[in-house]
Amino acid sequence: MPVLSPASSPHDAARERAILRELAHVLVREERAGVVHQLALERVTPWIGASFSSVFVREHDPEALTLAAAYRWPARFHDWIGALRVRVGSGPSGVAVGEGRLVEVPDLFVDPELAEWQDVARELGFRSILAAPLRASHGVLGAMTFYFASETTISDRERELIEVVADHVAIAAERAALTQELRRANAALVDTNAELERQYAAVVSARNARDRFLGAFAAELQAPLASSHAALSQLLDAAPPLDRTARETVSAVRTVTGRLAQVAADLVALAALKRGTIDVTAVDADPGVLLRDALTSARAGGVRASIRVIEPTVQLPPVRTDHAGVHAVLSRVLGHAVETAVDRRVEASFDVGRGWVAWRIAHDGPPLPAGAAERIFDEFHSVGGADSAVPPSAVGRLPLARRWAQRLGGDLRLDSGDDHAWVFTFILPLDANVEHRTFAVEE
Repeated sequence: MPVLSPASSPHDAARERAILRELAHVLVREERAGVVHQLALERVTPWIGASFSSVFVREHDPEALTLAAAYRWPARFHDWIGALRVRVGSGPSGVAVGEGRLVEVPDLFVDPELAEWQDVARELGFRSILAAPLRASHGVLGAMTFYFASETTISDRERELIEVVADHVAIAAERAALTQELRRANAALVDTNAELERQYAAVVSARNARDRFLGAFAAELQAPLASSHAALSQLLDAAPPLDRTARETVSAVRTVTGRLAQVAADLVALAALKRGTIDVTAVDADPGVLLRDALTSARAGGVRASIRVIEPTVQLPPVRTDHAGVHAVLSRVLGHAVETAVDRRVEASFDVGRGWVAWRIAHDGPPLPAGAAERIFDEFHSVGGADSAVPPSAVGRLPLARRWAQRLGGDLRLDSGDDHAWVFTFILPLDANVEHRTFAVEE
């Protein structure tokens, strides 16, 4: 910013300080650039002896200047002055903006390069022009232009004052532009947030409707599936016995029916967990006993697999939790593991740390795509496509297991290494106080 040189008289210095001080005060407290523009013209125009003055700024079109403020323009031009436009690079104001320099024209009528402006000058009643660029950090924003009725050459002192005032006006214009841009960005952000909230509400509503439908549909399937399973069992036990081919067919159908019944039961339980309508009862339990109970259920499923159990050699403290909930998690993870294990070998272990217990179930499984270790717990998500070794029964089994783990105050995660080892970890606080926790639907 230019600095004023010593004034020619104490009176001039005092007046200049008053102008700059008033502009500085307005600049600090006023957000509207037009107020600063108008005040600058009102104070400087009479000080330098100009007849009238204007502030032009760039707005939507960077190659055109529009009128932002005017002072003492002839009254007969007030009706159309607002439509006034100046092309950047044309005329004193346009050149001041285009080249970023102070443009002085002492006598417009003796400058052949400005011949096209002489008719305008005669009509408006000016002969001399001074245009100061409004320089900002990112370019020239406009020009402050003064018009003189007679041939005029300003002093160095006046020139310095105009440049200082022009810098004040540029600061106001830049701040106004930034403020306007911020307001537009905030308005766009508000609209975006409102749209995101609307879309989120629609997604939540759709998910809740889907869960209600699937829960109700699965509940309706439970009774006929149970009846079908019982009828198939009776058929297998009926006399006279079925021949070998028929027996194998009926047995296969009964197995599929049993699995469908389990999927339906899982979907019903999953819907209940999402609604928070499943009650739990916390009791002290041995982590090893909980694991062995789950192993019994997994082996009863009829899938042949070798399950190796690794138990600590020292006595471990009990975990206070809901026995049925832990059984739901471990039995489903074990059932998934024995069906998925490539070599039909599964390793189960558990450990107790400071305030927590962790059960780990490991096996060799098919390679997982990136991010699939987390997505495998999403309902109805196909991890590996049609050729994946992940069984279809995992559709409801693993999501239900994780929901149960979270309902008990813990979590269930899957880690998969480069050696294709799948490790499910079910971690639970030793005393999660699950009976007094408030659970909200996650969706």
